[in-house]
Amino acid sequence: MKNSYSVEALQAWEIINYLVNEIGPRPAGSPEVKKAMDYLQDHLLSWGYDCEKQEFLFSKFSKFSPYYSIVALFFVVAAWGLINLPLIVLPLPFVVAALPELWQMMQRKRAVTDQSFNLLALPKTIPLEKLDLILSAHVDTARQNPVTSKIGRNLQSNLFVIMQRIAWMIVFFALFFWVGFQVPSEVITALSFLMVVFALFLLGMDVWEQLTHQNQFVPGAVDNASGVAVSMVLADFLHQNPVENLHVGFLFTDAEETGMYGAEAFAHQMKKNDLKIPVVVLDQVGAGKLIRVVRGVGRIKLFKSDKKLADLLYRVAPDARDLFYIYRNGDFSSFLRAGIPAISIETSGSEMAKQAYHRLEDTVRVIEKDTLDRVIRMMIKLLAIYK
Repeated sequence: MKNSYSVEALQAWEIINYLVNEIGPRPAGSPEVKKAMDYLQDHLLSWGYDCEKQEFLFSKFSKFSPYYSIVALFFVVAAWGLINLPLIVLPLPFVVAALPELWQMMQRKRAVTDQSFNLLALPKTIPLEKLDLILSAHVDTARQNPVTSKIGRNLQSNLFVIMQRIAWMIVFFALFFWVGFQVPSEVITALSFLMVVFALFLLGMDVWEQLTHQNQFVPGAVDNASGVAVSMVLADFLHQNPVENLHVGFLFTDAEETGMYGAEAFAHQMKKNDLKIPVVVLDQVGAGKLIRVVRGVGRIKLFKSDKKLADLLYRVAPDARDLFYIYRNGDFSSFLRAGIPAISIETSGSEMAKQAYHRLEDTVRVIEKDTLDRVIRMMIKLLAIYK
């Protein structure tokens, strides 16, 4: 283990420590987010950047946000269909596969009632339309995941696989019945009953999670004080070591965890002004030895990350690995949906960080300075060869 770290890694760690221990959890639109943004702005202004706070509307977490319940409803319908109309079961696996995207679509349809802002930092005298690249990170933190037991965490992390396997098994049985094989009615009734039980289990998961999170928000060291800190270090580095003919802006967003409203608002602004400035999102880059390049998001409707950005990242980090978001999402998808070239970077390989994801354990104890140093070095190399 290293006994000393680079100045940049220590600087990043100090920023993370301030955000996590001095400010604490940062729910979207909260005074804590404002305090964090003011802290970032003070530093950026001292480094010679022009800063602008751009307001937008968003929707906070609802009291009950159905997730597994959506699939539970379809399992109940399929249980009825297994007895009365077997072919109605066929869409079930596809509904399970589409669940993350269905839920995200529902999130974007919610009424926006609360106000927050993004922080945009531009090099002195350089307008937005003259930027060559934007580095982005979200400042807000997630509502806690209340599942704490080892069994519960394993079940939760594998629940999609379980749902899909059960769905395909039910489709197999439905086709078996539909083609005319004689099966005792008691067997069909038993299968339908088990499907209803599983649906009730999924509904129970939703209800239990909603009742037990107690509206607590996580400290967010890895997710995403780490991305914010690396972005800030890079802003300071470019202030002290400008790259000739390269203009880089920095975007710090809010409300990523409630539906990526900040990124969506900025992406809408760019699209409205016909700007297609490439965006690199830094999200969860504080722990783990492996750098992951997020190449796309979605399963039913896939949005692919920008190939040029991906190729550049692999030039500066040849041992990085592809990652596709199937069950997750992030700010970069808002830019992709708006037709703006974008990509996201994260790190993996830390079991502690994995277990702390969206939990109260996401503190500075999870941060690895070696990882911060590696990501910072990679990004500095990227900036050096970007043009």
